[in-house]
Amino acid sequence: MWISIMLLGGLACSLVSMLCFDLVNSFSDSWIILVSFLCGMLLGFLLIVLFILVGLLFIKKEEYQKGSKFHVRMVCRATEFLLSIFRCKLMIRGMNQLPLDEKFLFITNHQSMYDSVACVWALRGFPLSIVLKKNLMKIPVVSNYLHANSFIPIDRENPREGVKAINKAADRIASGTSSVIICPEGTRSGSYELGEFHNGSFKIALKAKCPIVLCSIQNSCQVKKRFPFKSTTIYFDVIEVLKYEDFKDKTTQEISDYAYNVIKSNLDELPKY
Repeated sequence: MWISIMLLGGLACSLVSMLCFDLVNSFSDSWIILVSFLCGMLLGFLLIVLFILVGLLFIKKEEYQKGSKFHVRMVCRATEFLLSIFRCKLMIRGMNQLPLDEKFLFITNHQSMYDSVACVWALRGFPLSIVLKKNLMKIPVVSNYLHANSFIPIDRENPREGVKAINKAADRIASGTSSVIICPEGTRSGSYELGEFHNGSFKIALKAKCPIVLCSIQNSCQVKKRFPFKSTTIYFDVIEVLKYEDFKDKTTQEISDYAYNVIKSNLDELPKY
């Protein structure tokens, strides 16, 4: 949508330069059309920035249990914009397995920052809270929108704060407020290697007594290396959905090991650049 606004701004300014000012009378004047187009795109971009800044005025300071509809849509469109700008082609598969009548814990690997972007766009039809690094809540403007989307910051260096975040995520699911996305690796791998899973992530599902959705994201670690000359196909695979009855008698270690093996097996089968 945002790219469309910029393109429309460019086309509008080009049309104005041709029709209203009658400046383009020969091929040598064609540069005027190009300059007008670029100015129009810049104007469209500035309008988008202004719209985003105005949106900050409507963000409440208190904690959001459920994301604000307006700000959720803004973040969703931002992910669409980022995927387009960085030439990411999202190959989404297995979405038909997602539970429609109950909230769930969404587990995926973490290769790069584009994993969260892919998740927000692929799961845009579901109320979501993402468990993310506390440091992200210090970025101006971005942190405000993450806050309004009811995302849950976690400080993995502070066990007590980590437990609070896990409990908060479980409460969101159990109350039917939103599903929760978490990456058990805890940090970006930056490669095709699947890092060790933190067992605590799976306590969310045991506390909330909810399904666990296992997903793999492949090739997101290559976006920075391939941009801007090559596009990147990111594979977003919903692999399996575990019902609560399937794991309620298992330990978090057993659930973690199973999830790790399922996701790793799927990643090993997917294409790599």
